[in-house]
Amino acid sequence: MNFKRNANNIKEPFFAAAKAYTEKDFNYHMKELNERIKSYLEGISYKRWSRFHAENNIYKTMTSNPAESLNVALVYARELPVATLLMHLHDLQQVYSYKHRNISLSTITRMMKKHEDVLARNYVNSLKLQIKPTTNELFTVMSNGDKYTVDMKERTCTCKRFGTDEIPCQHAVVILNEMNRDPYQFCSRYYMKEAMLATYSETIFPMEKQDQWVIPQEVQDMIVLPPQHKTKSGRPRKQRYTSTWKNNKNTKCTRCGQG
Repeated sequence: MNFKRNANNIKEPFFAAAKAYTEKDFNYHMKELNERIKSYLEGISYKRWSRFHAENNIYKTMTSNPAESLNVALVYARELPVATLLMHLHDLQQVYSYKHRNISLSTITRMMKKHEDVLARNYVNSLKLQIKPTTNELFTVMSNGDKYTVDMKERTCTCKRFGTDEIPCQHAVVILNEMNRDPYQFCSRYYMKEAMLATYSETIFPMEKQDQWVIPQEVQDMIVLPPQHKTKSGRPRKQRYTSTWKNNKNTKCTRCGQG
């Protein structure tokens, strides 16, 4: 179904609903969409695109985000011949590795900038909150008349941000400040500068042109047969997305925001 004509009106509430942490926020943004769109999204199944309804936490650090980001980067390159595709992947990784290694080396904070900004914002939002302890690990946090339950042992909060983002939410930060505990101990280790440096520590050496490759004779003598499979009738399907995604080179990943 094509909603291109109404894209400007539905884009903001749809993404807000998709990224909502709680049922209350999800329902609030869904009310901004018309019945035709809501019916279509319900038919797709909420668990396939909504953060709140997802059966598995697809927005956590080590889930499908890296794979989806790579898929978006290769939307056009995957149509290349195999050898050319592999060289393109090598060049892409070479540039990407160099860029992010330098970013990591120039970072002076314990976490990377994006996650430091989240933690700093949560700290500012926590300044006016009040806490009521139940145990040394279980707390109630008061915020503008609302109550949130924070379990520091399980690293969860009823706002759902702590467990999903793996960074202390504002309700957890106020507790950590009260208890003089290090908030970085409650952040994912994958957000740390050391993890970023370790990821891009290896050097991706330049690759020569294909006609300059030195290929061992035993490799040249190998005969690689095509896979045995039944070819389906009809035109092969190239993309799993709707037609509105085609020929749009500025398309960004809906989860990480990268093109």
